[in-house]
Amino acid sequence: MKPKQLIVFAALLLFTGCRQKYVEYNFVLDLPQTVYVGEAIFSATVGKTTEELTYLDPKHVTELVYLGKSNNTIKIGYVEYEHIYFDKYIRPAFGRVLEYDLSQSDTIGYNLTRIKVINSTNSEITYKVLTTAAEGYMADTVLYKDFVILHKPVLRK
Repeated sequence: MKPKQLIVFAALLLFTGCRQKYVEYNFVLDLPQTVYVGEAIFSATVGKTTEELTYLDPKHVTELVYLGKSNNTIKIGYVEYEHIYFDKYIRPAFGRVLEYDLSQSDTIGYNLTRIKVINSTNSEITYKVLTTAAEGYMADTVLYKDFVILHKPVLRK
């Protein structure tokens, strides 16, 4: 893109009304879903949008990725992405591997997210998200009260 085009594009973005904040999830609360190893159990994208929701500008993505099961322990990868340009993640800003022993509880959690594991194998997991920050503990707080909540659940037969 040429410098002149870039300035026009930036001006258009500035004046198109990117005023509203949004958070987009890959699930609906209490809806059972199944994902395979390497796919996100939980994904939350935070960004800005127009009032009509015609333009989404993602800024930060948080994911819990299913990594498999060994004996009665499941592994979940926690990853954060920053600096997203045109739906391309530059690289993870932060990540770690979490392990949960399902013999202790079938409900797992990280930060303010709680997930009930319905069934799990080494290659897939069936679960439902019970609560998150924006739709649970902190939904009515100043931090989330102005956010538009969007859902794009992973639905498989």
